[in-house]
Amino acid sequence: MSKNKTPIQNENKIKLQQYLFKHKTATKTQLAEAIDVSTVTVNTLVKELVSEKCFIEGEHVQQKMGRPAALFHFNYDQHHSLDILMLEENKKLQIVANITNLAGLTIEHRRFAFSPITIDGLRNIVAEMLSHSNIITSINLSFPGKIVDDIVVSSWGDEFNGWSFKQAFSIITDLPIHIENDANLATIGYCLKQQLPLKDVVVGVYYPEQSRPGICVFSRKTLLLSQNGLAGEGKYLPHIINEPFHQEIDAEIKQLLEIICIYNVVVAPQHFVIYKPALAENTFNKLISQHDMLKKQPNKPKFHLADDFVAHTFIGLQWLATKDTIYA
Repeated sequence: MSKNKTPIQNENKIKLQQYLFKHKTATKTQLAEAIDVSTVTVNTLVKELVSEKCFIEGEHVQQKMGRPAALFHFNYDQHHSLDILMLEENKKLQIVANITNLAGLTIEHRRFAFSPITIDGLRNIVAEMLSHSNIITSINLSFPGKIVDDIVVSSWGDEFNGWSFKQAFSIITDLPIHIENDANLATIGYCLKQQLPLKDVVVGVYYPEQSRPGICVFSRKTLLLSQNGLAGEGKYLPHIINEPFHQEIDAEIKQLLEIICIYNVVVAPQHFVIYKPALAENTFNKLISQHDMLKKQPNKPKFHLADDFVAHTFIGLQWLATKDTIYA
């Protein structure tokens, strides 16, 4: 923004950006009414936003009174983000990578087999994706593990322990890099997709087949991460820590129910969001309704068996990309 602008002018400019980001299109009259400023002020700010390619001047539309007026569109392609998901399938990791605009529209989609698991291999994938757009402004990574002071301390099969993603990517780009646990992002994505009340406390559990569970606590747009970001590392729970990494589905479901019982007391959320492949909804509902311990517990949350981990995680990645911007 111009250094000569007053704080009020800067504030009005941000309000215009936020309004058109949400409503997509508007005339200058509608913009002036929306943020309660004069037409003269809007004319100046809109001209500036068009020159910055934040707004796009489009077709003219007839108003109820007076001459036709130009319709202005928000430019969702002024910035792109590179969103990367590490996904476990059949005991192996895949890299799902999207280049996404500000509206959440996928501009480029690629899928890579991540084998062998090396930091050079991941860096090469990032470099290839960056070559598809020259307006990428951030890299956002969904990661099956935990990071402390930029170093991986817990991860899928301990494969990434000791890695520094930011250091690895700094060799090829100086773009900001945002990294978050996959269970956290999937839970957030589900909450946003289903429009769960922001004031509610939500516990999310992502439990891939023959793997370890990740657990998320999310409330008021905030993640509970706790010391060293280790909140939610389900593999360290007392009933799981000494169990084998790969188990049969019945054993995993038993552990899932025990996780729910623990968090229903410790956190007492309004909602549980569960990602558990191969668990049918009617079976899950029956297990919940007939569980003796849950019957005895006073907290009665709503249970959501989610079925699109990938889509919800990418919604979570968009939240991660914009949460510290004016479009949050």
